[in-house]
Amino acid sequence: MRQPRRHEPQRRGAPRAGRSLRLVCSWASYRRAITRACEKAFPPPANVVAEGKAAVRAWRKVHAWHPHQLRHTAGTRIRREFGLEAAAATLGHSSAKLTDEVYAERDMQRVAEVMKRMG
Repeated sequence: MRQPRRHEPQRRGAPRAGRSLRLVCSWASYRRAITRACEKAFPPPANVVAEGKAAVRAWRKVHAWHPHQLRHTAGTRIRREFGLEAAAATLGHSSAKLTDEVYAERDMQRVAEVMKRMG
């Protein structure tokens, strides 16, 4: 079997009848692929490019997208719809404390609703 090129995901095992070949990608290769796709799809504005490489790096740092944003978004949505304990269990945390502090944003709509009802 030939070695995969750097940008090709590795393939593990032979496919069984009726099953497709599973691709094996590391979290780092997944993150790099997303970063490269975002750089290609959303290049910095011309005025930033004219300022130089340091300005482009600073612009990308502010406008970067990271795969963990999916996890944060999912945690927030699950917490909003099903509660803190469900979000903690779904994210794989043994305690809801980490979920509460880091991963799921507080539902400010619910806070406003409570304050409105309380007067």
